[in-house]
Amino acid sequence: GWIPGHLGLAIFLLVVDMVGTGVLSVPNSFATLGWIPGHLALAFFWLISTAGGLLLWRLRHKKYEGAHSYPQMFNAAFGKKGLVFARC
Repeated sequence: GWIPGHLGLAIFLLVVDMVGTGVLSVPNSFATLGWIPGHLALAFFWLISTAGGLLLWRLRHKKYEGAHSYPQMFNAAFGKKGLVFARC
C-alpha cells in the first residue's frame, strides 16, 4: 500500500535523477559535440536512464513486492551481503 511521506521522497529522487544525468551540463555538451551528435548523446543517455528506472520499477513491483526501500530490495536480491552496497 501507499506509505505517507513517501511522495516527497519520490519527488526528491526524481529531481536528483534528472540533475544527476547531466541536465546542468547539456549546454556545454551541445557546444562541444554540435547539434546532431549532441542530440544523439542526449537520446542515448535518456534511454539508459529510462531503462534503469524501468528495471528498478520491475524489481520493486514484480519480484520484490514487500520491499519499500533500496536496502530491503538489496537484502531480498543479494541477502545480507547486499546491504553493504545499499548503504554506501
